[in-house]
Amino acid sequence: MRVGVSWDVAGNGNSVLKGMAGVYYDNIRTLNNILGEYRNFTQFTIAIVNPPYPDPYLGKDPLTFASTAPPNLNILANDFRNPRADQYSVGISQKMTADMSVHVDGTYVHTTGDRIKVDRNLPDPVSGIRPKPSLGFVDEDQSIGDAKYKAMFVRLEKRLSQQYTYLVSYTLAKADDFGGRAGNQGGFFHITDQRNFDLDRGPSDADRRHTLVASGTVLIPWDITFGGVWTFRSGAPFSAYSKAFSADGQPQYVPGTSRNQGKRDLNLAVVNAYRAANGLGAIPAGQIDTDRLSTVDVRVSKAFTVGGQTKAELIGQVFNVLGSDNLNAPFSGGRVTAALSDTFGRIQTAKPRQQAELAVRLSW
Repeated sequence: MRVGVSWDVAGNGNSVLKGMAGVYYDNIRTLNNILGEYRNFTQFTIAIVNPPYPDPYLGKDPLTFASTAPPNLNILANDFRNPRADQYSVGISQKMTADMSVHVDGTYVHTTGDRIKVDRNLPDPVSGIRPKPSLGFVDEDQSIGDAKYKAMFVRLEKRLSQQYTYLVSYTLAKADDFGGRAGNQGGFFHITDQRNFDLDRGPSDADRRHTLVASGTVLIPWDITFGGVWTFRSGAPFSAYSKAFSADGQPQYVPGTSRNQGKRDLNLAVVNAYRAANGLGAIPAGQIDTDRLSTVDVRVSKAFTVGGQTKAELIGQVFNVLGSDNLNAPFSGGRVTAALSDTFGRIQTAKPRQQAELAVRLSW
């Protein structure tokens, strides 16, 4: 459900105020949620957390170990519900000249009831014994995830006239959540430390504070169209992980840090203190790579009439024409987040430096 309103302030179409509010519900995907419960006692999933080497099966053969180890279960909370998002936006559009306008919008989105896994059979921190020793972890999907997104959008638009057009857009945004999905294998978040849920609150995996996109197109002699796009995005956050794992195999944050503090908020002194306690040297601040993106793409095209109503368009494109180094993160897994690694903070993969293509398009 959503409602919107707009107001032509002076009645001449030069200044328009607008607002919107809406409530949205995500689907639950019933089959995926109940499939774990359906299979719980028809197949067993065995997890070996911190296995000893070279005998992870503790003196047993693999089949005997798998048939006697406590099985792990997946269940659905009785009060599981649809995720809900409340969205609000306000803005103004102002005509500046006959072919130019500026738009400023603010957006706020609050999502609740998202899916997070919690172990209902967590071992006692002292004895290490589970409440039900005959079972391993009992992961329950609960509707306790939430997220908040706030953003300001500014757009300057010049419509096509005098053989050229351009558009410049800037976004200032802040995204925070509890239990973000994007960076987790399988698509669903598992609580990292059930003794302190707040450690999993922080910037969203895709939080990028600044985004700027500038594009333009000009018609040059011989009916050739030349266009370009510059895209810039600031870096995304990341977590610093220790060598420890929970009883359920969840990697733990470096003590004194929390989820997705990243280059902007991560206290590198805390990470280096942890490294020192493990007999390792300090990581210099200059080693922490950024995954900020800056790329310029250009396009040239020329249309020809082949015959009748058939037209051909010859297109040439170059991506990242300036050859900027854009490192791959956060979703590629390219960043080293293990605090005890000598390459902690490095991003070891990158997007293509430059690419080009030629194409022919026929229309009739």
